[in-house]
Amino acid sequence: MKKLICVCLILCLSLALSAGVLAAQFANAYTLLQDWETNGYPDDVGSIYSTDGTPYNLTVQLVGDDFEARAAEIRAMLDDPSTISFEKGTYTDKQLHEISSEIADAYIKDGSGVQSVGVGWGSSGGFGASGKEMRVVVTADEDRAVDLYQELGSKYGDAVVVEASKGKPELTDDASEAPASEDQLISPAPANAEAPAAEANEPAHISEKTESRILEIVFIAMGALAAALIILARRKKRMK
Repeated sequence: MKKLICVCLILCLSLALSAGVLAAQFANAYTLLQDWETNGYPDDVGSIYSTDGTPYNLTVQLVGDDFEARAAEIRAMLDDPSTISFEKGTYTDKQLHEISSEIADAYIKDGSGVQSVGVGWGSSGGFGASGKEMRVVVTADEDRAVDLYQELGSKYGDAVVVEASKGKPELTDDASEAPASEDQLISPAPANAEAPAAEANEPAHISEKTESRILEIVFIAMGALAAALIILARRKKRMK
């Protein structure tokens, strides 16, 4: 009897774990992005931008040595992996926002020459080999831009870009103030583009394909449990 109880517990646990894994599946790259925006971006993800000008086909930049394995892992999370592409990035979203916060805390004050600090693309577009990577963009007074470029560059390298401005707007550390190209439709930092109105607030959902998988596993588990009970009943009858 104890063995049967153990078998039943193992089956139930396996069913719960399998259902949990399947429930984490996403219909496409767009619903995955919604989840990341709600629950936080993975530590190895950099910039995310639209592959074809729509929010439904995305390119995700990955930072790290296990590029192929990580890309395959994320594709496996999607019912439609054709909606996502990958390329190598230099800095993660987390790294850039940490640097942005440090600079904002130290320089957003009168007399520093810094007008704004944010994570995104510059006034001329993106950065890196692909021309699509984000950086910490610092907008500074024209007469302080060179000094700030050397000062910040010596500490943060090419993670920081300094752009000169002749105007003197109100100081801000709002990431949305970072200049951005009109082509930057998708980005974890400055949200310049909104999702289509019909789906802007639509939560990620489990697809019909995923639901059928869950039901299939439920039936298999129930069948295994029924078989175990039948075997136990036959053994009891023989003992009598």
